[in-house]
Amino acid sequence: MRTKQELELLRERAVTLRRQGRSLRQIKQILGPMSNVTLNDALRGVPPPDWTVRPNAKDEQRAKARELRAQGMDYEEIAAALGVAQSSVSLWVRDLPRPARLSYAECRQRSAEGARRYWAAERPVREARRAADRAAAVTDPVLPAIP
Repeated sequence: MRTKQELELLRERAVTLRRQGRSLRQIKQILGPMSNVTLNDALRGVPPPDWTVRPNAKDEQRAKARELRAQGMDYEEIAAALGVAQSSVSLWVRDLPRPARLSYAECRQRSAEGARRYWAAERPVREARRAADRAAAVTDPVLPAIP
């Protein structure tokens, strides 16, 4: 275990190397074997060089996801709206509070509305299919009776 003085010296050297633009891997090679925790503790508060920071390609989507979550949408709805994975949405908005759950009556109302929309679209399709089957049955010759 290192003494307090050794850790101070290590911190000074690590900070100097970091300010010179070195990566964590390069600092570990120069200073010798140490754990990642020790190095991270030594560099706490020192910003990384610009070249090591990766750009956030989806910042706009992340902001939009946070906005949608604040409006009360769930992960699945946000992922579908933005065209991203639910796991990405989860990472982006996990620090936001959960939206209030729907009451029992609201859940039933949503379910009933969904069923109404489904059958409004499905009923004409089924009726058209039945009408076509009836018309085909009228024009087809009578099938022989099964003995």
